[in-house]
Parts: sequence; C-alpha cells; structure tokens
Amino acid sequence: LEFRRCALPICFPVTIGRPKKGKNIYYEVKVSFEEAVKGGERKIKVETGEYTIKIPKGIVEGMEMRFAGKGMPGPNNLPNGDLLVSFKVAFPSDLERFNENILQIIEIDFVTAILGGEVEVKVIDSKNEKGISTKKVKVPEGVTHGTRMQLKGYGMPKINSNYSGDMFIELRIKLPKKLSRAQRKHLEDFRNLK
Repeated sequence: LEFRRCALPICFPVTIGRPKKGKNIYYEVKVSFEEAVKGGERKIKVETGEYTIKIPKGIVEGMEMRFAGKGMPGPNNLPNGDLLVSFKVAFPSDLERFNENILQIIEIDFVTAILGGEVEVKVIDSKNEKGISTKKVKVPEGVTHGTRMQLKGYGMPKINSNYSGDMFIELRIKLPKKLSRAQRKHLEDFRNLK
C-alpha cells in the first residue's frame, strides 16, 4: 500500500509495510531439574495444534527453540508464523550454575580446616532418578577460607555433547559463636604450646 506525502510543489511516495507471514506463537515450558539433567519430551497444545517438544540434556534457562511454520496462518495465503518455545528450568537453590559448571558452597568447622577430614557434597548424577546424588570429598589439612576444589565431570551435561561440566566446591570456614569451658581450655592449651 502506497501513499503520497506532499510538500508543495513535490510529492514523495511513502510505503507502509505489509506482513510477510502469520503471527508467531510464544510458549513457555517449565522444566524440572530431573528433566534438565536427563532430557525428556513434553507435549504442548497451542492454537495451531499439539506438538511434541524434545528437551535436551543440560538445557539452560531462557533457551529458545523455533519451529518454523507452526505459528498462526498468514493472511492472504502468506506463510504461517513460527512457534517459539522458551524454557524455564528449576534448579536447586544451594547450587549456582555457570553453563555446564556448578558452584557449591560448603561450610566446614575450623578443626576440619586445620586437621583435614571429609565432607559430603551434592553432585549431578544422570543415573539417579532425581538427577542428583551425594559424594564424600576429602578436605586436605590446612585449607583456608574460600578454598575451591574441582570435581571433574560432576557438573551438568553439555547440550548436544557427551561431555559434562565440573562441580566446584568452595569451602567456607564456620567459627563457633560459643565455646564450652572444655573447648576453651583446649584452645588456650593449644595457643600456649610452643
């Protein structure tokens, strides 16, 4: 459609854009943590029909899939629009995700920091029905606050790959707010040792 804008004595043609296809349909799929780890399928219903959506292992929050021609019909025999599916992924609040790598904060007492020991941490596990399991990790003696340890291959699966990211453990040393008399005496004895 074309109009003419006139500024005497000259007229300029002005073209108004026409739609090139039908309207797109936007749909959000909520993905459980287990589905994000293992992958899966989901059936969705939209105005133009029912479709099966494949959820890849390791799917990331905000990822979008485009299904060309599955949107609304175009006017005057123009092509259909597209179906755009975005994903909202549930994730444990005590884990922080960086693509396929995961960061986990673990608190240890100061005795474990000094002498070493073991801590139990969460790891991504596609064989577990919940997508997660636990693993005991050795804490070396003399660690400092903020020390990070890396567990290779225990992170999220990488999309379209057989590779998995890593789990990073950040150790935070928690000091007691109150001590018993016996505990205080032991610490004072330790301080006086030479």
